[in-house]
This record gives sequence, structure tokens and C-alpha cells, in this order.
Amino acid sequence: MVQVKETTFYKKYYVFGKCLWKKRKPWKHILKYIEKSFRQSQTDMSNMYEKVRVCDSSNMCEKTKFVKISDNKLICDGLYPVEEWGAWIKNTATLYITFDKSGQDDADLHINIVKIDTKDKIRLELIAFVNGQYLSTFSTDKTSDEFVLKIPYAMLVKNNFKMVVSLFAKNQISPYEAGLNQDKRKLSYGITCISSSNDIVLSPFDSVDSYRVMKYVTSCYQEDWDNYMMMDMDNTKIKKLCNGLSDESVNIIKTLLWRRKHEYQFSCDELYQKHLAYSNDISGYKIINNTGFQPEVFYFKNGLKFLEDKIIKKHLSKGCIIDGGACSGDSALMFAEYDFVDKIYAFEPLSDIYNDMAKTLKVNKCEKAEAVHIGLDAKDGFCNILDEKCKTTTIDTFAKDKKISCIKLDVEGMEFNVIKGAIKTIERDKPLLLICIYHKPKDFFEIKPLIESLNLGYKFKVVDTEPCNQYVGVHAMLIGYIG
Repeated sequence: MVQVKETTFYKKYYVFGKCLWKKRKPWKHILKYIEKSFRQSQTDMSNMYEKVRVCDSSNMCEKTKFVKISDNKLICDGLYPVEEWGAWIKNTATLYITFDKSGQDDADLHINIVKIDTKDKIRLELIAFVNGQYLSTFSTDKTSDEFVLKIPYAMLVKNNFKMVVSLFAKNQISPYEAGLNQDKRKLSYGITCISSSNDIVLSPFDSVDSYRVMKYVTSCYQEDWDNYMMMDMDNTKIKKLCNGLSDESVNIIKTLLWRRKHEYQFSCDELYQKHLAYSNDISGYKIINNTGFQPEVFYFKNGLKFLEDKIIKKHLSKGCIIDGGACSGDSALMFAEYDFVDKIYAFEPLSDIYNDMAKTLKVNKCEKAEAVHIGLDAKDGFCNILDEKCKTTTIDTFAKDKKISCIKLDVEGMEFNVIKGAIKTIERDKPLLLICIYHKPKDFFEIKPLIESLNLGYKFKVVDTEPCNQYVGVHAMLIGYIG
């Protein structure tokens, strides 16, 4: 029995199962065909890139942006969240680089990336174009990796050392497809850092020192701030707030007040701190809820990063931690990392968030933390939060038979009320205080003087625990501790 199968260049003959083949065209024709096919594939890829580039050009604000932080390093500007599973970027990340002309060698760009993390390894591809010319394709199935893109010296000279580097991600996947949550937006590579063997002369932005927020993004409490700063703002309150604080804390206060009234800029130091926070590896934790974890919580440790180790141990080893506004459970998991912490009470009033947080703590085997389905307030009772009737209690009521080592509060503008309901506990136990004060002006200006009026010997710092937060300008936290 004979079967014949024809291809472009030869015929295959199957005689009693044995394959014989005969060449139909000379090798030079074959090579020309292969070369033509290769050129066509490059043209198709270039056309695909141009199509993506044109589609994205109308929405430049969704592009990944980079800022120069040293002579040879660029970082993602921090305004676009790089989660532990990947990054929210469009199909193309574009950056503009001018290299130092003194070098005589090829330029190497080291591209650090993170990508979606799933149970099954998914190989993603990153296609690199330089000045519109296809240069290389990278692929990986790792959650974080580094690629080297070599730009030939001849190309540098030809383009006067000015490069437009465009990175096109293929094989994107959504968290929904990966079974992480219900979000169907596509994820692709998160490009966290780009460094070079050559010095980079220009930043991607007009200023090498900062990134300007083009339009102020108002928070839900902006009206409170506007009214307060028009009616009640005076130098006495500012001086009272700044009294006894370091220059660093005073500068953060002044920066927040400025950004509440003006369009603002983020400094390179803020951008770099944001980069460090989002580069922090928290992939060892499992996330059940849709809220996700904030990498800043684990990097800045809700402000603990700004304290000496001996002060942290002195406070946290002597009782229980109140985690007010526990949300996804990331703060509780962070506190549990300290060996000398015994117990964390994670308060969350909203049912859906509480249920997910409880599951998150359980799957991460965080036995130190207990989820508490109650809100904190100035008095016991009930209140409406996002159309849900929630039970509330005071810290004084909850902690009447417990010794409290630390009170952490991020309760969306209820901080002052919660502190009023914790005065007895603060007087009795003198706990470490980690209080978000950026939500409302009452929190910002009045919590520190209230605690000072107790004459307990507290020292204070004001720190930024979430740099480059475009919604609030400065994610200010008041830290109170006994020195």
C-alpha cells in the first residue's frame, strides 16, 4: 500500500508504513521561501505593534510610566498597582531614553518584571521594539524575572542615542480566568524596574525630580477638607500639631496640606519608596477576598518600619493588638510575623469583607489573629456603613478585661471617634498608637492634641505609609509611643 503526502518542497511516500521522500524544489528556492516567511512574520508583528500603539495613544494616562532615580536606573512611577500576581498595564509600555554618547559599546537594558501567579505555570511573552523596529522576544513562566535587551551600538549612533522602547505583552490572562477573583480585566507583565549598562541622560518626564499629577483626584472627604480649611484653618492649630515633631514629620504635614489645595507632584524619593513597597515579595500569602493585599502594609508595616526594634518589642510584647479596620486581613498577617506578638483582634464591620477576611486568616493558618465582626466607635450601639446596619463597640468596652499593647486604626474617617472611646485603655496600658489621620481634618488636627492632653509621656511621629497615593496626596499616619 502506497500513500502520498505533498508539501511545499517535497513529496512523502509511505510504502508499507515506511516513509520515503523526494525533493521537489532546489535548496536555494527553499531558503528563499524561508527568508520570505521570516520577513512576513516580522511585518505582521510590526503591524500588530503599530495597531496596539495607535489604539493606546488616545489614552496615554493608562500607559506604564517610568521615572529616573539614578544615572542608569528607571522605576515604574508607582501610580499603577503592581500586585503580587502581575500588573495593570495596557498592551504596550513605552519609555523614552537618551543615552550618554561617551560610551562605545552596545547598551544593555535590564528589565525586571513580575507577572500573574497561578497554580498552573503560564508562559507569557514580552515583545520588544526599539524605535519601531522589532528587536527581541522574551518568555518566562516565572512570577518574577529579569530580561536583558541589547541595543546595538550602530542603532544608538544612527538614532543619535535617542531610543523609544516599546514592550508588547502577549498571552494575557485575567484574575477571573486564573480563578483568583471576579475581575475580568486582562493582566500582563508588571515592569517594576529598568536599568542600563550605560548612563541614561534624560528621564521620561520633563522633570527628573518629580512626577506631576495632572488632575487632582478627590477623595470622598474632600468637601470636609475644603470647608475646614476655609473656616477653621489658622496657624495656631498647625503649630499645635507640629509641636514636638521632627523636621521630617513637619514636612509631611506641610506636604499633605499643600496637596489638599493644589495640583501636586510626587518626588523621586516617594516614587522609589513606592517601588520598594511594591517590589516586596508577599507571594507566600494566600488571598481569599476580592479586596487584595496592599504591599505597603508589609513593607512599611503600618508605620512600624519607622520605629526602632527595641521600641516595637517593648510595646508589642506586652499584650494584645487592636487592628481597627482590618479589611482584607493583611495588617493582621503582618503583625503576626513578629514572634513576640501573642494576639491580634481584627475588627471589620462589613459582612462580606469580614467573611473573606476570616477565610484569609484561616487559609494562612494565622492562629494569632481573631476576626471580630464589629465596628469601632465612640460608643456601643449600631451605625449604618454603606447601607449595612453594623454593630459597634468601643475599645474601652472590648478591652476592659484585656491588656492592649497596640491600637492600629484605619477606619475611614472614624479615627477621632474611636480614640474618644479608647481613652481609658490608653491611660491604663499606654499602647503603641498607629492611627491614620489623612481621612478627615478633625483626625489630622485634633487626635494628637487630645492624646497629649492626657499627659502620659507619649512621643509622636507623622509618617507616610503609602507614597504616591493620588487620592489623598499623603497617606499620613500618626505614631504615638512611650520612648
